[in-house]
Amino acid sequence: MPNVDRSRYNSKETLRDFIRHERRIELTLEGTRYFDLKRWKTGKSTLANLKTPGGVQLVFTDLLPFPQSEMDLNPNLKQNTGH
Repeated sequence: MPNVDRSRYNSKETLRDFIRHERRIELTLEGTRYFDLKRWKTGKSTLANLKTPGGVQLVFTDLLPFPQSEMDLNPNLKQNTGH
């Protein structure tokens, strides 16, 4: 990470935006963006207008599906809706 200007990034929100931007730049084309958006729960706002090449609106949810192996191990586990 580059040095952080403490006078410019003096709050939790501005520093978080700086880190997210830096991560986006540093990890370009490494396949982590989608999972970052899921983890940070910013996918709905960031990708609100995303469409397929056929023009179908994509729906971005904040929940990841549970792996089938976890579902098999725990019969009380319910799959997240939409998965």
